Amino acid sequence: MKKVIILTFIILTTSIAFGQGVTVMKKLPSVNIKTLEGQSFNTSQIQNDGKPILISFWALWCKPCKKEMEAYNENYEDWQEETGVKIYAVY
Repeated sequence: MKKVIILTFIILTTSIAFGQGVTVMKKLPSVNIKTLEGQSFNTSQIQNDGKPILISFWALWCKPCKKEMEAYNENYEDWQEETGVKIYAVY
């Protein structure tokens, strides 16, 4: 009976661990966007030497989006130090 319980636990743990994986893209799609200064910028230029890249799409009228941006702003320095993450905000 112990073996059945242990085996069940291992199967459930493994399926949960692999079922909630993060999607990792090897290459970003090539999309032209404009910077705040009005210059054209292509997403294919975004690189971070294998470190995390976060691209956040948001709107000025969206209150949850503003809270998200505030949270990024408050934590960015720590995240940058710990992981080397780059954050791009697109609105």
